[in-house]
Amino acid sequence: MQRKSQAALEFLTTYAWAFIVILIVVAAISYFGILRPQKILPDRCNFNVGFDCQSYTAGLAGNFNLRLRNGLGQTITVTGISLSTEAATGLSGCTIATPTLPYTNWASGNITDLTWSACNFAGSGFARGDKAKIFVRMDYFDTKAGSVYAHIAEGEIFTTIT
Repeated sequence: MQRKSQAALEFLTTYAWAFIVILIVVAAISYFGILRPQKILPDRCNFNVGFDCQSYTAGLAGNFNLRLRNGLGQTITVTGISLSTEAATGLSGCTIATPTLPYTNWASGNITDLTWSACNFAGSGFARGDKAKIFVRMDYFDTKAGSVYAHIAEGEIFTTIT
C-alpha cells in the first residue's frame, strides 16, 4: 500500500512542477510583450443598430475620420458627438470639424463623413502603430418627432493609429 502512495505522490509532484514551469514561461512571455493579443486582433467598428460603420481612420497627427450610414429608416438631427478612450476620458483637444452641429436632415440611407481634428492621441498614450479603442457617443433625435424624443447612439472603434 505504501508503494502505491509513494508512486502516486511522485507522479503528482512531477506534473505539478511541470505545470508551474509552464505558468512561469507564459507569464514571462506576456510580461515582456511577446504575447500581445492587441497586435493580432483586426481593426473593427461596432455601432448601435441603425448606424452602419463604413470606414474609419485615426492618425497620430490628430485627425480622426468616421464614415457612417443612417439606417434608422427616418431623417435625424445630430446634436452632439464626442470621442473618448478606454480610460473614460475625452481625447484632449479633439473637436469635430465636419459636419457642423447641429447636423440637420441626415436622411435615411445617406452616408456622412464625420471628421475630428486636433485629437491628441500621443497625449492619451498612443504611438504610431498602436491599437486604440475609441468610443463614440452621438446624441440625435428624429426630425419629425422633435428634440423632446432624443436618443443616444454609441459606437466602439478598434483601430491602428497611423
